[in-house]
Amino acid sequence: MPIITALRALFTLLVAGFVALTATTVVGPPDGGIVLRQNEMTSERMLPTLTEKDPTEIPPPSSTAIQPEDPIAETLVAPVTPISIPRLSTSIIDTQTRGAVVHLLCTTRSSRSIRITTGSGVIIDPRGIVLTNAHVSQFWLLPEESQLGRTECRVRATIPIDREYRAEVLHFPTAWITAHAKDIDNKNPKGTGENDYALLRITKPVNATYVFPPVFPFVTYSVSDERIDEGDNILIAAYPATKDADSTSDLNSLSIVSTTARVESIFTFERTTLDLISLGASALSFKGSSGGAVMNDDNQLIGIITTSTDGASAMERELRAITLAHINRSLFAHTGESLAGLLSGNLETKAATFNTSVAPSLTEALLSEL
Repeated sequence: MPIITALRALFTLLVAGFVALTATTVVGPPDGGIVLRQNEMTSERMLPTLTEKDPTEIPPPSSTAIQPEDPIAETLVAPVTPISIPRLSTSIIDTQTRGAVVHLLCTTRSSRSIRITTGSGVIIDPRGIVLTNAHVSQFWLLPEESQLGRTECRVRATIPIDREYRAEVLHFPTAWITAHAKDIDNKNPKGTGENDYALLRITKPVNATYVFPPVFPFVTYSVSDERIDEGDNILIAAYPATKDADSTSDLNSLSIVSTTARVESIFTFERTTLDLISLGASALSFKGSSGGAVMNDDNQLIGIITTSTDGASAMERELRAITLAHINRSLFAHTGESLAGLLSGNLETKAATFNTSVAPSLTEALLSEL
């Protein structure tokens, strides 16, 4: 019995000695930050750290906030040579823009006449979302059969190859209908361009033998008006219906035209916002250019052609365009959603919701004026 007691005592002493040799204490920094473990025998930190503050409070690296003797800190502030991104040439911008600009064509046939409405649009999303004018796309709101006759609308894409598509309305501003529904049967309507925009969603090819592209050619856009100034060089592209295009076959086979221009003047619909720009007279100063692209030299869509001044010839008619900034502001003011927000998520569902809950009242407003 004494031998067993002695062995237990010896074992207890050995365990106690081992624990004492390896014991650690917890040291908490005064500001409640990272907890470090410090060895009692060597006083060496077992976990390296750059600071004892909470990582979310670490200021960004700078020459004054980092100690020069810290080799890790010196690595963080090593000088970096900025990357120079070359500006795209006008020819590249022109090629990409021409691929994204489409021809919008609506034909209304009655027993007595054929009425063709022609305009332009710009694809701004690879899923086939076309930005155009409200006064061009209002005929997409009409039923196939109405007082005007039978209406059929198509999206023509001639670059890189000829294709025709069906489309549905994704968004149409109620404010424009309220102000201009009365002009639907007017062949020469007037307007400032305010709220004159709409979005169409391409849904399927007209011809079943066409292959529906998984991705459409498109351009990026800028909703900032801070970089638009008088004298800026721009590129414009559209499907103008020249004076020689006066027959049904002519209007069904229009070709795209693009040219360089400059911002001549800037205008506002309110007091301080940049909403409308003058593009001067050009080869696009014809009907049919409405909805055409206005591109800056950063290859961004900054506006769409919407109106022109009166004149006997193209060189006497001054084109004007509403800015993407105006479109974005108008969208947000009337829907609480930005252009980027509208283009996010499931666009098929959004289009279905619009055509179920909003479009019927807009259609009724237009039909009441016929």
